[in-house]
Amino acid sequence: MDEATHVKAQQIRWANDVFKRRTVMRLGEFHTTMAYLACTGSQFGEAGLRDVLTEADVVAQSSIYGVLNSHHYNRSASVRAHKS
Repeated sequence: MDEATHVKAQQIRWANDVFKRRTVMRLGEFHTTMAYLACTGSQFGEAGLRDVLTEADVVAQSSIYGVLNSHHYNRSASVRAHKS
């Protein structure tokens, strides 16, 4: 499921003891990957990753913010930048 649906489902699950014991909630693979890339960009962006990616011409200066927050995932910029 996506992030918004996951939050609502977790709230319902936590409110009901039967659901809490019998149900395991998971984000979908796409949203898990996006969250991972956003965490990586957040952790290492200020540590110099932003400068390395722009100076190596992997990502343009104007799109570095979206790449490090994994907003440009559909254009493959986030994946390409994190693999570099």
